[in-house]
Amino acid sequence: IADGLVMQALDEGLPSGKGVSVQSGVLEPLGADLKALLEHCLCSLAAQLLHEASVQSTPTITPLNRLLFLALWLSDNSVTEPGVIFTLLEQVMEGCSLKDCVEVFGWMESQRGVLCADKLWRRGKLIMLRTCNEFLRRLSKSTNTVLCGRILILLAHFFPLTERSALNLHSKTNLHPTTIEEEEEECGDSMETGDEASGKVDPVDRSFHLRFWGLQNTFQDPLSVLGIEKFQKFESDLTQVLKVFESDPLREQGSGSGLAVVSSKAGRKEEDSKTGAQQHQVVCVKYLTSRKLLHLQLRDPAFRRHFLLQCIILTHFATRPPKPELAVKGEVLAGVHALEARVWALLETMPPHGKEFAATLRTIMNRENNWVDWKREQCPTFEKHLVPEDAPLPSLHTKRPSLTRPLKAPRLGNTEIDRLWSLSSSNLAVLSSHQRAHVHAPDLPSFFAPVIEEMDPENGFEDEYKHKNNKVFCWRAHRLLATNNLATFSKMVGADYDLDQAMPLLFPELSKTETIPDKSSKGNELIEDVKISQKNQIEEA
Repeated sequence: IADGLVMQALDEGLPSGKGVSVQSGVLEPLGADLKALLEHCLCSLAAQLLHEASVQSTPTITPLNRLLFLALWLSDNSVTEPGVIFTLLEQVMEGCSLKDCVEVFGWMESQRGVLCADKLWRRGKLIMLRTCNEFLRRLSKSTNTVLCGRILILLAHFFPLTERSALNLHSKTNLHPTTIEEEEEECGDSMETGDEASGKVDPVDRSFHLRFWGLQNTFQDPLSVLGIEKFQKFESDLTQVLKVFESDPLREQGSGSGLAVVSSKAGRKEEDSKTGAQQHQVVCVKYLTSRKLLHLQLRDPAFRRHFLLQCIILTHFATRPPKPELAVKGEVLAGVHALEARVWALLETMPPHGKEFAATLRTIMNRENNWVDWKREQCPTFEKHLVPEDAPLPSLHTKRPSLTRPLKAPRLGNTEIDRLWSLSSSNLAVLSSHQRAHVHAPDLPSFFAPVIEEMDPENGFEDEYKHKNNKVFCWRAHRLLATNNLATFSKMVGADYDLDQAMPLLFPELSKTETIPDKSSKGNELIEDVKISQKNQIEEA
């Protein structure tokens, strides 16, 4: 029954165009068992179509196109599981030939806007990643360069920039490809170039040949150059190569012939008889390592530019490695900067458009610094989450500072008053602040308790250390008396009236139980008489 429904939908409901015409509501959401059965039917039908196409030697994409659209519609409308379309794509890519896989991949590119929807992508991102990686393994990086780039661009569109599976967090390099150095015997004794035939032979000695191609091992493993010993050898070899480049500058129309051009169509050397349109199909260049060809390769501007670009990448890695503690220092750093300056000078003089190429490369390397810093910070996300609808919008107008407000803290003549004034920019704000809820004026007995204690001669307080000589304390006492006892405050206005004399006015019980010192001798004698009479009364009792 399920096979019949699928075939009926393919025959009647789905055109061969870009979209589907199945009306919404024709198929209702199914149960778990029916969803699994329908998924099995779609995969079985895809396998049947692939088998028929292989037997009849017909294009595969024609019957599969409508099946893929049907699976996409069923997944998008929740008739089946959202990951069904990705499972079907994985099965189709595994069963198709390489030529048919390119057509299926083109369908994936055309429908990437629907495939990356959140409802589908959450269930199929791992399947899509596995499918694209398997497809990449089937391709050749030298003959299918453009197709490999399309796959990487599609993955970059699907996955966010901070996807862990696509990041080289530790900056590991690929050490597997090795440079094959061809021996002189392998080139053959009968091999002659144009210059050799004409008698103008400019051979490159074997030591230079080994130095030049030996640098490729260092470029493949840039971490090895961070050591002092290996850097000295690298510096020596690179200096010899740069001397050759500087001693033999290229002209504007220089060209070389010591390279093997690989085309995406045949994978063999291009013949001179091919047209210019066919020559533009070159997608990869692989240089031969024969010693007899090196003097011709050195005349090629593209060959030199590729080598100098490798030098710039390596020197940048030495100064900005993935870990800051690995960066070169001291004499090694000075040597790296010297080599980098010579390489930049050669790039600017390299035809064609040397200065423009060098300026573009400088911009790229400056942007590379941002990526290095991003990796050093453990790759923080670039995504910005949506602001909730009920969240308050930020103010577009910022409050300008008042022109009448003084720029510096005012000086009111007293450090304590200056401190009180500078507690806040607004006095009203200080008074209404919640931090002042616990602040209250002290009562008279607790505030003047130290003064009453100092009045007793038996406590032995020296006169200069008493509170009555503290100007701040006296000022606070006057403020407190003005608020609680205005009569006493009015009597204390005189200059000859201190806090000791004000205590009996505030606390009348002190005149009976405590000794109140007086400034006059008559007052002192009266106090002594009172003390003697009190003592006699106690003895008689």
